[in-house]
Amino acid sequence: MKPPKQLFTESGSGSAGLTEIDLESVSATSQDIQTILKTSPNLKILRHYQMVKALYDLHSESWKRKEPVPTYKLKNLDVDFSHVVGLPIGINTRTRV
Repeated sequence: MKPPKQLFTESGSGSAGLTEIDLESVSATSQDIQTILKTSPNLKILRHYQMVKALYDLHSESWKRKEPVPTYKLKNLDVDFSHVVGLPIGINTRTRV
C-alpha cells in the first residue's frame, strides 16, 4: 500500500497542518518521505524506517559543503538497521530513537 496522495500536496494546503504521520504499514520510498518533509512544516512525528535515509538524501551535500541545513520540529528518528550483519538474534532491526 502507498501513502495517501494528500500527503504530497504543496505547502500551505492539505498536509501543512499535519503534526503526526504513521507510515509504518505502507510502502514509502525515501523520495516519498522527502516530499512529505518538504510539504509538512509542522510535522513533529513521522513514523517510517526510511526517515533517516530521506534526511540524509535531502541534506548531505549541503552538510558536506558546510552550508546551512534546515531544522525540523521532529521528535523521533526511525531508522532501518537491517543491512547490519551480525546482529544478535532477536534484535529488532527497525528502531526508533
